[in-house]
Amino acid sequence: MSGKVSIIMSVKNGAEYLPACLDSILAQSYTNWELLLINNFSKDAVPEILEDYAKKEPRIRWEASKKDDLVAALNQSIAAAEGKYITRMDADDLMSENRLHRMVEALEKAGTTNIATGFVKYFSEAGIGNGFKRYEQWLNGLTAASNNFSEIYKECCIASPCWMLHRSDLIKLGGYEENVYPEDYNLCFRFYAAQFSVIGIEETLLYWRDHGERASRTEANYAKANFLDLKWKYFHQLDFDKEKTLVLWGAGKKGKYLAQQMVAAQIPFRWICNTPTKIGQDIYGHQLEAEAALCNIENPQVLITVAAPVDQAAIRAALTNW
Repeated sequence: MSGKVSIIMSVKNGAEYLPACLDSILAQSYTNWELLLINNFSKDAVPEILEDYAKKEPRIRWEASKKDDLVAALNQSIAAAEGKYITRMDADDLMSENRLHRMVEALEKAGTTNIATGFVKYFSEAGIGNGFKRYEQWLNGLTAASNNFSEIYKECCIASPCWMLHRSDLIKLGGYEENVYPEDYNLCFRFYAAQFSVIGIEETLLYWRDHGERASRTEANYAKANFLDLKWKYFHQLDFDKEKTLVLWGAGKKGKYLAQQMVAAQIPFRWICNTPTKIGQDIYGHQLEAEAALCNIENPQVLITVAAPVDQAAIRAALTNW
């Protein structure tokens, strides 16, 4: 293996965790890499840390961001990349020692239009909550079977700091799409739309740090409505089947939000739910029906917006029986 890997990274006010991240990159068993760092208007010691590491290590290059925006900074980093392969890393996370080696190995065997990813492991000084534990288990389960796209409408199905592909594939795709967030989920959908294949590596390649200042916790770009907007946009573009009867299952906040999108797009649909007090109600001009109504709908395409794991399991069982 000899292909150079370009590691792209944008960092903003990440001085607390940045040295550990950089040290994990320096410790890689695969040595043919370049790290392209963009300082995205940090107000802490990030520039000094980057300058110190760049002086000691010629494979590390950094520059100031031209625009105070994560996606623009990532695209700036991509534009400077020279490697055969490209991967993203975030400044508060850690690479496993063999991450680059395992990913390059997989891509050299598979060729272009493939995405290599691996298992992730959350860690935090404050401990990991059940939500992150479930997400980690779900994500790693998909990766183990290399079928990450099979549940793309549920959640972002490839960890943003844990993918690698041929740089030529990312360039053809146009890099990140600016002004669209969450940028990692949007990129996943664009991989899916381009019919790329996933190569799942059954080994922990990313140690994913959770802390209170993570962008996904603090920035409006990662609001829940943005996730729903992406799901609806790509479902409508890629998987909506006009020959089937569209059925919306669930009348909570997410269900109502999607119902509004369907009404606005003038798409006819049936609406079912499991809440007895809602059945029979008229919402947005659609009467809510009991789940038994699904048995009488020929050729349905069902969108499920029910979040509770217990209810999801019951719905899965009902659909299997039908």
